[in-house]
Amino acid sequence: MKEKSAAESAVQEAWEEGGIESRVSSALLGQYSYSKSEFEANHAADVLAFSLEVTRLSKNYPERGQRDHLWTAAETAADLVEEKTLTTIIHALVDHRTLSSAGKSLVSVSKHKNRS
Repeated sequence: MKEKSAAESAVQEAWEEGGIESRVSSALLGQYSYSKSEFEANHAADVLAFSLEVTRLSKNYPERGQRDHLWTAAETAADLVEEKTLTTIIHALVDHRTLSSAGKSLVSVSKHKNRS
């Protein structure tokens, strides 16, 4: 089976985490790394960020119920994310959309729900 490209993986992640059916609408916007806690261990996670054109939203998807999910203006999303490099990437997306007259950008922000 063919391995997915980074862009194809972004589309897959959007589906699994938020029920977002989409297609990549731009080249790579940026990348960053962060420390991810998983299975009681920390490891570095590398993220490649793409702009996706949403084609459909589904109420049923693989990680439904595992995350808090919010659609908001890109400018607001930039203030909500914790990773500073991602904030910069989102601001660049806003600037690009403004310059290209493509209109407003909405960003999906999701975070794992706290497990008690």
